[in-house]
Amino acid sequence: MEFTIHIAPLLPEDVLAAYHLETEEPETLGQLLWYAHTPYAHAVKGYLDGELLGYAYGHMNGTTGWVRNVYVNGCYFNEGLGTALVTAMLEWMEAQGAVAQGVVAPPETHPFWQKLGFAPEVELLAYGEGTFINATRDEVIHMEPQHLLGVLHLDRRATGEDRSELIRDNIYLGSVYVEGSKVRGFLLTLLGRSLIVADDPQVGLELQRWLLPILSEIVLPAGQEEAAKHLMKMRNVPRPVGTRMWRGPAPEFNPDMIYAWDQGWG
Repeated sequence: MEFTIHIAPLLPEDVLAAYHLETEEPETLGQLLWYAHTPYAHAVKGYLDGELLGYAYGHMNGTTGWVRNVYVNGCYFNEGLGTALVTAMLEWMEAQGAVAQGVVAPPETHPFWQKLGFAPEVELLAYGEGTFINATRDEVIHMEPQHLLGVLHLDRRATGEDRSELIRDNIYLGSVYVEGSKVRGFLLTLLGRSLIVADDPQVGLELQRWLLPILSEIVLPAGQEEAAKHLMKMRNVPRPVGTRMWRGPAPEFNPDMIYAWDQGWG
């Protein structure tokens, strides 16, 4: 039997239906609400005869776009719904000026993303189940407005992206490592699974010590050798959680500056 699934923007009034479609975890509801109401974000839905069958959402970082999540009702796998949802997201991003789009893809989904023009960049690994050393340095202080420019500069050096809007939305309860008037590193506990960026291993590992007592595991990009070596020395066990993949020219990503990665945001 032939049928046509329609794709349209997911509106605030669709959020509860989308929430009940998947896992009904509180985190999912919060994410759907954020993407339905944030100016630099977007969400789309797939529906048939008024019934919601799937959704996708993502956001813009300057001239790069990120597909954050795609969900399809299991009864409609292999019917082209996932492709249609992602294509709609990519078209929206291009209309906003995106020159490249990224996604964090589980290994089993790589063929799907490759068919849409994405290529793998770097694997992400979660380190957990180990011990930690208590924080000791007085250079770590609460983030204040005067630190913001230094934080944005470090983040751009690390990611190659303009993530200023995303960073500003998540600075509450942030911490910075300051020497004199210079921001050497920062910690954002509320951005995804937490973000630590630093210009030196001593700085990054100290910021990790402020995070580990409240977080069960830390996500790192492959290539962050200093942090990985330290975490494994503390008996943390790595496990793969996804691969950063890009469609179009990937921005210059510097994993050696990342000491905890906000998986899901890029």
